[in-house]
Amino acid sequence: MQGYAVSLALILFTPFLMMSNQIDVFGDTGGQFKGNNINLTILPFPPDTSKTNNITFYFTPNSNQSAFLGSSITPNKIDHLDYLVIISQNGKEVFHQQMHTHSGNLTLEFTGGSGAIGVTGGQSDPSNTTTGPYQVSGPVFTGTGNYEISASIVGVEFNPLPTPLGDKFTLQTVPEFGSTTTIILAISVLGILVVTSRARF
Repeated sequence: MQGYAVSLALILFTPFLMMSNQIDVFGDTGGQFKGNNINLTILPFPPDTSKTNNITFYFTPNSNQSAFLGSSITPNKIDHLDYLVIISQNGKEVFHQQMHTHSGNLTLEFTGGSGAIGVTGGQSDPSNTTTGPYQVSGPVFTGTGNYEISASIVGVEFNPLPTPLGDKFTLQTVPEFGSTTTIILAISVLGILVVTSRARF
């Protein structure tokens, strides 16, 4: 009977052990991703699927491209870049936007919400040397599945590159471990205890 109880426990617990309320990231750890051309930082890390209004992506050009992307406006500095960012969920495109940044670094703040996806922000300072974050509203990160983040540098100083410099990063969301799951888990534990107690008699 003890073997029966153990088997029952494994059957009941296995689905719950596979659940999480966070995004598992395949790639570098700590929210840092290093590509051949672009680096990506995600904060907070790992993101929580129940708090999609608090996810920020930071894109920066890889230092190994400084010789190629070096700006004539600011010597020895990569700046005035055009980025193209495409996000797909389970192979379906959910976000597609080209944005300019004076500093060379691109910040996207995903604010969540429903309805159509919109992009605002990105204001520059009076000297046109830095660019503020872009706010992305709408349902970009929703549900579970695989997300592919494609980021490319497509222009320098408003001039298009013959060959864009890009990288792809992969995220995978898994089911949320919510209150309903906790209740079911508690009932399962109680059921195992009852079966075990009866087995003793």
